[in-house]
Amino acid sequence: MDKIELINLELEEIRKSTIILNNIKKGFEGISYNASKVSNDNKDIDTKINAGIIARQQIDRCKDMLNKCEDDLNQLVNKLWEELNSQDAITGTDVALSKVPMELINRTKKEEDYEE
Repeated sequence: MDKIELINLELEEIRKSTIILNNIKKGFEGISYNASKVSNDNKDIDTKINAGIIARQQIDRCKDMLNKCEDDLNQLVNKLWEELNSQDAITGTDVALSKVPMELINRTKKEEDYEE
């Protein structure tokens, strides 16, 4: 396989894995929410407390992994743009088409900045 084919496969696996990880996080957020609700039947309160603690730990773990992934990808995309720029391989059209995504990626703008 060519490097570009491997890169595209890796990007697809990153996309799938991060979607699954985000869905797991959402599931644990639901568990945490349900555990926080105290019913009139307090005999299961210890179970709810334990479920809430475990869910919170899993949520934090998922968030940490998603943050690390995004940070690593942010650094990589910026290195790629720097390399392309150093080789004069970026046209004005490339810059124009990537302006908004790169502003969001580099956090120089927020989604709200583009809403009218």
